[in-house]
Amino acid sequence: MASEDELFAGFGADAGMFYSALVRSTDNYIYIINMKTDVALVSPNMQRDFELEGRLVPGLVTVWGNLVHPRDFKRYSKSIEEMLDGETDVHDVEYQVLNRKGEYVWVCCRGVLKRNEEGEPVIFAGVVTDLGSKGKIDYTTGLFTNRECEKEVGRIFDSEEHAEGGILLLGLDDFVRINDLNSHIFGDAVLRQFAQSVQQLLPPEAAIYRFDGDEFAVVYPGAGEAELRALYQKIHVYCNRPHKIDDSSYFLTVSVGVAMMGKDGNGYQELLTCALSALEVSKQNGKNTVTFFSQDMMHTRRRALELSSRLQLSVMNGMESFHLAYQPFVHSDTLQVSGAEALLRWSCEPYGVVSPV
Repeated sequence: MASEDELFAGFGADAGMFYSALVRSTDNYIYIINMKTDVALVSPNMQRDFELEGRLVPGLVTVWGNLVHPRDFKRYSKSIEEMLDGETDVHDVEYQVLNRKGEYVWVCCRGVLKRNEEGEPVIFAGVVTDLGSKGKIDYTTGLFTNRECEKEVGRIFDSEEHAEGGILLLGLDDFVRINDLNSHIFGDAVLRQFAQSVQQLLPPEAAIYRFDGDEFAVVYPGAGEAELRALYQKIHVYCNRPHKIDDSSYFLTVSVGVAMMGKDGNGYQELLTCALSALEVSKQNGKNTVTFFSQDMMHTRRRALELSSRLQLSVMNGMESFHLAYQPFVHSDTLQVSGAEALLRWSCEPYGVVSPV
């Protein structure tokens, strides 16, 4: 069977024309590095979007490495070292890289190193894909989505890492106020600033994900309650100070619910339900605080959901199980009843008369 080199030679296409057609037919970023001269040829969009000095870039591995997020640099450099040391000829890593807007974006970089007959590196070429265009990344914040969070939690439970660890569900307090006072565009900028700032506070093993609306989740494998509280405290301190975007200032606080892996749940949905219950308690307790899940919360939440469902059913059934109760007005001087206040009350089994508060 003919080799790829022989097939291309037999194909008879001009290499320059082939490259030109390739870079114009995809939104991905393409790079080719001459390992002998250490000079790279990058696609026009790669040069533009990451403000590289030109289409021909000396020392691209180092230049690109300087753009990689510090949290991801170890993973990036390890893959490069393994390739240069001859352990592999394939580079396949997901990481964050700084674009021309000063924002970190998630990319997947796949490349192949080609060697000559003596085993010396000759050409390193590959493709960098913006993961935001693949549905894995939330466009507003640049974070992985809740679907990726579910995959990561599943991976942790399938491994040996889940002896300890937790998930923190973060809910921004009164975020609608920021949108109302400014605009939804400004609100999106706040969400992105919050996401990128919190990401800087995380230890290397933790990761933050975008959930719906103003909610985020931090997955922290291997952490105990003390480490989770310490992380919350860092986030709390960051939030409880003035923030600024362009010339506009704003204030922001966050409520947090925490669920522990294993103790509170042995799967993603269990953990998420527990963390949500704890977050609701934080909101009810005045916001801007953290609550660790307990089984009492689940009982209270289930009771509230059941009562809400039964109440709606009673209303739809012609106000069934509702009754009037009368609270007398008594004159303080004469102790005579001067009237009564009519109160609408509702009862259901097995709870009896349900308090309105």
